[in-house]
Amino acid sequence: MPAIRSPGRPPLAARQAGRSLVETMIALSIGAVLTGAVLLTVSGTGMSGRKQDAQATLTEHGQVALNLLAAPLRMAGFWQPTSEVVSLDAPPDANPMLFGCRNGFLAPDAAWDALDCTPGAGPGAIAVRYQAGELGTDMALDCSGQDVRALGLDEITDRYFVRLTGTPTGNPALYCQPSGGGDAALLIDNIESMTVGYGISAVAAGPLSNRAFDPAALEGRTTRYVDASTLVADCTPGAIPANSWCAVTTVNLCILVRSDDNATDTTGGTYVDCAGNVTASPDRRLRRAMTTTVTLRNRVAPSLIAAGAP
Repeated sequence: MPAIRSPGRPPLAARQAGRSLVETMIALSIGAVLTGAVLLTVSGTGMSGRKQDAQATLTEHGQVALNLLAAPLRMAGFWQPTSEVVSLDAPPDANPMLFGCRNGFLAPDAAWDALDCTPGAGPGAIAVRYQAGELGTDMALDCSGQDVRALGLDEITDRYFVRLTGTPTGNPALYCQPSGGGDAALLIDNIESMTVGYGISAVAAGPLSNRAFDPAALEGRTTRYVDASTLVADCTPGAIPANSWCAVTTVNLCILVRSDDNATDTTGGTYVDCAGNVTASPDRRLRRAMTTTVTLRNRVAPSLIAAGAP
């Protein structure tokens, strides 16, 4: 005889089909955890890629900036010789081939012998001077690409410094005031500061042996590094003082390069500045200090040039 069940009561199998509220909540929780993990992974991958791109751009900008500074520095102090082989002495008018300021130029477009330094703190600045090449050659071009010979000038006197750009970015950048006049040229954006050290040669005690040229005023080998504030613009032929700008043989450059904003996911990162100090970053930018040392090839001893000084 078939089993009798109450009218309107579903079979046992039908009552057990579907999911309970507890099971549904557990499934939703697991799904939320998995979705969050996927989103976190994707977000982390995006941030990592953005940071790597920022680091690559930062390094590239720093290398370009150092190369733009190093090229004219290697030419500093070049003049056509007035004797059979020129000595390591003063330029023709006794003005130095370099001039720099620890805190920037007061007026970068001033005449060479009127350049003065800004008081207080700020990024370094450096001016480079050498004889221009012939009309139409690369050696006659200033930092903005003007041919100074076509302008009636016979010297390159470019000045390099860091300052804030105008609109739209307002970032600090490396600039050059060109020899041929006009507005300062923006070279590389996001250069936050520049620090310059100057290696100087000892003054020669007397004519140096084994050199087939005029007796030199300087030995031509770097003995110590100083900053711009200790150097003087005295290049008197035959009587150059030990702390003269004309005694400079090498220049140590350090620039602090930064990335665009939001390169990192949080603030509070650190970087090593040009003085070797670990410094807290005030924003979400990456920063890196990049350094190079440039030999002034027209100021060092011939033996160093033969040895392939950088």
